[in-house]
Amino acid sequence: MTIDRRESPRVTPERPLHARAEGVDADLTLLDVSLGGFLIEGPVAFSRGASHRFRMTAPTGGRVIELRAQAVRCRLRSARPIPIYQTGFAFLNHRHPSTAAKVQALIESLTVQPVD
Repeated sequence: MTIDRRESPRVTPERPLHARAEGVDADLTLLDVSLGGFLIEGPVAFSRGASHRFRMTAPTGGRVIELRAQAVRCRLRSARPIPIYQTGFAFLNHRHPSTAAKVQALIESLTVQPVD
């Protein structure tokens, strides 16, 4: 049995959502996000404990959201043809009002359906 240590439920984007980590030259894909953190996938093996500033573009409205997060786990997902890693990040200062507002805006952009 696996125990889920998350404080809040995950939200999975309907379409791939790309993220960029400052100082990292790689395309990353956001797999899910919660109030406490997120899971990304890409060709980078992030070191546990490493902090990075991420830029994510909300799928609705095109707002760029910048958040700082720390790697809490990293695992090899696939080794061929190019290694792909999944890394779980915890938001830094996620309880601070400005950080919480950015996280909430990102989550809402993934869950609110655009009006045609």
